[in-house]
Amino acid sequence: MASGMASLFTFTSSTIINRLLMFTKVDDKDDSGWSEKAVKSLVKKLKKNGGLEELEKAVTTGDASTKCVTILR
Repeated sequence: MASGMASLFTFTSSTIINRLLMFTKVDDKDDSGWSEKAVKSLVKKLKKNGGLEELEKAVTTGDASTKCVTILR
């Protein structure tokens, strides 16, 4: 059961990462690898403090009334 949850968690994470990558603005296509790496790192950090849902909501809807997302070091 635990491995099933980990699999679901990984699937969900990759879905969120792909959704957020659609909103990246890259001038040079060579930088797309860097963008993906940055988004993955951001998602990993935000999972720990629960801000991932707020970030996704803010980015996908463009709603300025979403909560602030704090990124811990």
